[in-house]
Amino acid sequence: MTIPLVILSFFAITVGLLGSPLFHHAFQSFVLDSNAVEMEGGMETNYFIMGLSTLISLAGIGLAYLIYVANQKILPESLRLAFTPLYRLLFNKYYIDEIYEAVFIQPTLKLCQLFFKFDLGVIDDVVNAVGRVVQWYSSVLRKLQSGLVQNYLLVQVIGIIIFILTFIGKLCFRF
Repeated sequence: MTIPLVILSFFAITVGLLGSPLFHHAFQSFVLDSNAVEMEGGMETNYFIMGLSTLISLAGIGLAYLIYVANQKILPESLRLAFTPLYRLLFNKYYIDEIYEAVFIQPTLKLCQLFFKFDLGVIDDVVNAVGRVVQWYSSVLRKLQSGLVQNYLLVQVIGIIIFILTFIGKLCFRF
């Protein structure tokens, strides 16, 4: 996980330089038509905004150092207590994981439990019933298979007689 974060931080730091005066506003020239940048009279550098944003970011880094590295010894207790709810909100990542758990994971698990009970109660019972029917049917047919060729021949003769009688019956009783 460290390597992707290092790559992201490198690009977060360096990509912003492409739009700065140090690189002659290369990003703006890439996005906009280069003629449009020249017609506007070029880009003026606003050192006040650059300095203000740098001061704000350095103040945030300094405040984070005071709160986390200096073990909160510098800040008064009342200030620490005032920001406790904000700290908990940020520490718990805006409770996104808890909301995701409640909205998606728990309902999905309950649905899976319902399907599991359906599988055990209905599907397995149907499959087991089919197996029991096959067992019963095979126990009945097992009695017909004695291994004697004479019995098999008798069944064939009876089948042929039934076929012939059916055929003759259809011929005789045509309307």
